[in-house]
Amino acid sequence: MTPKVSIIIPNYNHARFLERRILSVLNQIYQDFEVIYLDDCSNDNSRDIIEKYKNNKKVSKVIINSENSGSTFKQWNKGVKQAKGEYVWLAESDDYADNRFLEFMVPILEENPNVGIVKCRSYVVDQDNNILDILEENYPRDWSKSFILNGKEECLLNIKHGISIVNASATLIRKSVYEAIGCADTSFKMAGDWMTWCRMLDKSDFAYISEPLNYMRKVHSNTARAKHLYSFTGTRELEDIKVVSFLIRSSAPSFWFSNNFECVFISEEHLLIASEYLSAERFLIPSGLR
Repeated sequence: MTPKVSIIIPNYNHARFLERRILSVLNQIYQDFEVIYLDDCSNDNSRDIIEKYKNNKKVSKVIINSENSGSTFKQWNKGVKQAKGEYVWLAESDDYADNRFLEFMVPILEENPNVGIVKCRSYVVDQDNNILDILEENYPRDWSKSFILNGKEECLLNIKHGISIVNASATLIRKSVYEAIGCADTSFKMAGDWMTWCRMLDKSDFAYISEPLNYMRKVHSNTARAKHLYSFTGTRELEDIKVVSFLIRSSAPSFWFSNNFECVFISEEHLLIASEYLSAERFLIPSGLR
């Protein structure tokens, strides 16, 4: 029988958190799912952990790369290619979930065929699973109530406020929409998730559940990933500009002439990268943002 949901667990060196992630998936109240485990050539003891669960009836695939792919987004695409379900949960290996996650999320996609992405509220946790914060309380928008919003409107809000989905684990996506955009763009190194969400929302609607059902692991500054994310190399800024360019291209031109609009997302760093690496003619950056 074909599962309704395919849960993809992409892992790289998260052995410390992996078992909690796997158990938070297997213990979901909603049980119509398969699990696809992807390991990107981890050099910790991740393999020992997955060995304990590989014969679980819910685990349909275990794929371990012989070489590191160097790309989260290549792993996403590999997992979706293997997925049998109508919906996909990209359950990142260092995060974990409330056992009601799918019970809340699946009905939104079932009852609203135009919705391509549903996101829930997230707790931020440290490496010892202590709750530090609620992610959405630090956003400039009001996330206190559940809603469904036209995808293009959500794209416009992304231009003004920046990315609205910072953690893939908090989402359940419609596989057909992901495939319709040609999957994630693997030329991106850092902002590929944001570009993926925006391209999907250009073709479908966005839903939000205000119940906190996701536990997002805080990135600590002493990790290699954090150092790369927060160092000013230009890569992140360049990719951000490319995403904003896509959003501008897909927006109604008249929107940019509204006196009430202010793009608070674009920083001086972004403008520096834009001026050095991008041409206004190619990326259609409004003169007010240059």
